[in-house]
Order: sequence, then structure tokens, then C-alpha cells
Amino acid sequence: MHQSSQAVDATFQGPTKVLAAAATGTVSFFEKSGGDVDRIFGRAGVSTDDLENPLAELNLKSYCALFEEAARQTGNDNIGLRFGHGFQPRQLGVLGYSAISAPTIAAALRNLERFFPAHQGLTSFRLIQESGILWLSYRIIDSRIEQRRQDAELSLGMFCNIFKTALGGDWAPLEVRFEHPRPARS
Repeated sequence: MHQSSQAVDATFQGPTKVLAAAATGTVSFFEKSGGDVDRIFGRAGVSTDDLENPLAELNLKSYCALFEEAARQTGNDNIGLRFGHGFQPRQLGVLGYSAISAPTIAAALRNLERFFPAHQGLTSFRLIQESGILWLSYRIIDSRIEQRRQDAELSLGMFCNIFKTALGGDWAPLEVRFEHPRPARS
């Protein structure tokens, strides 16, 4: 993963959205992680009812806050990474299916790049070819969203699962870069 440094001041825009499909399974995952779901969702400003329709739009800032609060409350500093690691591509709905049903990994990546804006707003999702290596760059560029470590890590897990579905379970990225400090091992 490669990080871009651009940010967008979205002061005059409405809230940035993400499809509720990206939160599929959070309730049971947070419960299994020892979290108080009502408290986590309440503090993040998200209703569990908002997750019933995977095509419903959630406020991206609240979505990010959901995982940041879950990390604080459960004491699991890597909760986003753990959630993303278990998240299956089909759970992303149309975006996931467009990737895993593509005839080649190149087509899958192009589908992700092309359709990601319909899944999540004010986010940079690009493919960059550099020195014979293909980088996937993902970053929330809405400057109003400051707390986004958990989102970056859960997104990495989700993207890796798409690649593992296409390339086999032994696939692993050559390198991962984040804009935040290296997470603790747990």
C-alpha cells in the first residue's frame, strides 16, 4: 500500500459517505472482542439500524469513529486490522463482487479503482506503477476526518482479502506503508 499526501478541505460539502456494506459484521465482531456495542455505536453516532441495508450510506467520519471507539473500549489497538483481516470480499457488495468476478487481477484492480468512488466519498484510491511494482494507494482525503488509523488498517485487510481470493491464500504484499506509526503487535 502506498499513501498519497493530498488532502481536501471539505468544509462546504456535506458529510462524506461510505456504504453500510463496509460495516457488515461489526456488531458481532465488537461483541466477540469484548466491546459494549450500544456504547461503541452511541459514542460514534451510528445506529445499528443503519447497518440493515448494505446500500445505505453512513457518515464516513462516524464510521471511522466507530472503529476508533471500539479500539479504545476493547483495548485492542489493532481492532481495525483484525476486522479487515476477517472481512470477505463478498461482504462489500457490488464493489467486492466486481473485483472477485473479474477475469484477471488487473481487471479486478481496474474495477476497484473505477467503482470505489461509488462506495466511499472523498477518498483517494489509485493504482500507481513504479519501477515494475504496482502500488495500491488508499487514503481518506476529507480533512475533517482526523482519526483514521483503524480505517486505514481495516481497509488494508479488506483489500488483501480481495487479492488472496484472486491469487490464493499464500499471497502477501511486498510492502505496506501507512501515514500513522507502526501498529503494536498483538
